[in-house]
Amino acid sequence: MNGRFRSIVSVVLSVLLSLTTVVASLSVWADRTALNSRVFSQNAKEILAMPEVVDAISTFVVDELLEEASKASIPGLSLVGNLLRGTIDRQVQRVLRNEAIQSEVLRAMSATHVQVVSLLESKSESVVFDLSSVFRAVNENLIGDGVFPVNAITNEDLGQVFLYRDDSSASVKDGVKQAQDAVRLFRQALMLTLILMPIWLIAVVVSAPGRWSAARNVFSSLLFSSLLVVAIIVLTRGIIPDLGESEVNRAATTEVVNSLTQTFFISAVVAFVVSLTGVVLTVGNGRLAQAVIRKTRHQG
Repeated sequence: MNGRFRSIVSVVLSVLLSLTTVVASLSVWADRTALNSRVFSQNAKEILAMPEVVDAISTFVVDELLEEASKASIPGLSLVGNLLRGTIDRQVQRVLRNEAIQSEVLRAMSATHVQVVSLLESKSESVVFDLSSVFRAVNENLIGDGVFPVNAITNEDLGQVFLYRDDSSASVKDGVKQAQDAVRLFRQALMLTLILMPIWLIAVVVSAPGRWSAARNVFSSLLFSSLLVVAIIVLTRGIIPDLGESEVNRAATTEVVNSLTQTFFISAVVAFVVSLTGVVLTVGNGRLAQAVIRKTRHQG
């Protein structure tokens, strides 16, 4: 095998290694972070502390309570709607600062994540986020303050937020089906890529015409894969929040997605910087690297 042919083969294998690394990285992240309920539970407190998330919860609670209050025909509600909205919003903010309520909301968030993972694995057919503890506490405070009469809110299911169920729209069901297919693909890809990665790596090194060429191809592969991962994370951060139906939900989703991908993003950026440095040092049979080594030895 002549040097030119070996170089071409090594470059082709480097591309395969790079693509395999991207799939493996995304699969590991999805399996260990996005689909891991234990990890999500650890992050839930940080997520609940986000002002955007609190605003999203508050907006939902206010809208639902006002809708229920309008059904109860509370006198003067139509005249003081905006004032009442501000009063309820302050009560929600106050309730969400209560440690006992926070604990219940955190448990509800964790339970919802378990349901989401189960749905994505095709093991369940519904996802419900239970905010009933927040609704009860806010309603009791509003009654205590004389804002609501005792019998204003009679819906016992208030606070049961169904994110997915049998009567969800066709578009939502299609989205869930695509997500289920993606999860299955990631799970299958994870096993395959973890087997292929060391094979491609060894092949890249063995097929290269020299050690500096091998090192350059390995660093180039890492450079390309880390750049792709960064691009995918950036695109994901831009696309997922846009699926929200309101500005407040989009803001909350943005913060949650950013939080869940932050460590992965930083790791990809560090890998990019390291691999770029490696490529620069190994270009031209490693002249720069050899110069650095000689200088280091001379100083030593």
